[in-house]
Amino acid sequence: MLPEYISLVTARHTPLISRFSVTVLLLALSGLSLFVHYRLAPYADDDAYIHMRVARNLWDAAAPYFNVGEPVMASTSPLWIVATAPAAAAGKAQPLVIALCNACILVGAAYVWGLLYMHLIHSRKVRDLVCAVGIVFFTLMSPSIGLMETPLALLLVGGGFLCVIQGKRAGLALLCASVF
Repeated sequence: MLPEYISLVTARHTPLISRFSVTVLLLALSGLSLFVHYRLAPYADDDAYIHMRVARNLWDAAAPYFNVGEPVMASTSPLWIVATAPAAAAGKAQPLVIALCNACILVGAAYVWGLLYMHLIHSRKVRDLVCAVGIVFFTLMSPSIGLMETPLALLLVGGGFLCVIQGKRAGLALLCASVF
């Protein structure tokens, strides 16, 4: 989805940003994100436990409800419920599985918004990329650690905007999916 823009940002004629520096940045953020999410998984937001219960019921009983026999919608994020339902197979480790997935989604969202920012300000300076990625990363850290759907929604929105800028049809689909 993003290789063309990544190549543009890291092109050889722009020595300020190299593929190596981008890789080091993403690896460092991934390590930090995985460590923090692993350590803080037990402290998820209370709404996250509602999502996990609905996802568990969807996985176990094919019923996307808080209580299996009561068809009441308990979540406003159906895409997040569907995306996290397979984590229910981990049993009591469900929050940890979601935390580790959210750690990766957080890094992806920060990078996508960093790329979008670089495009919008027409910059190829590594300082600008690091600042943009860092700001998004640390801004989204709290809802991500809380095991909420916010990082996924912003990953979809940012990816959608980048696709629209590149003239790719997937952009509209990503923007529409972010609502769910």
